[in-house]
Amino acid sequence: MEFLVLLRPTRPDFVQSMTEEETRAVGQHLEHLKAAAAAGKVLVAGRSMTDNPVGVEIIEADSEEEARKLVEQDPAVKEGIMRPEILPFRVAVSALKVR
Repeated sequence: MEFLVLLRPTRPDFVQSMTEEETRAVGQHLEHLKAAAAAGKVLVAGRSMTDNPVGVEIIEADSEEEARKLVEQDPAVKEGIMRPEILPFRVAVSALKVR
């Protein structure tokens, strides 16, 4: 099953005002995504390029519980700087190879 994950910063000026700790957490967030992609769990991830960005991930998991566990392990979520929303998702068309 696929899931759409939306990650929203906990404050509107997040990009412009990240602290050193938040910058570190965002770096760890990216490493978490890369590791999950290497394991075949993150199919695609990125963010909108606006002043108030939204992170977007499409993840592969056997259940919503597994998807939630993966998202909750994300350092940016654990540190409380991003709020996740997880939605069941069905890929209808893709240039990517989706399992």
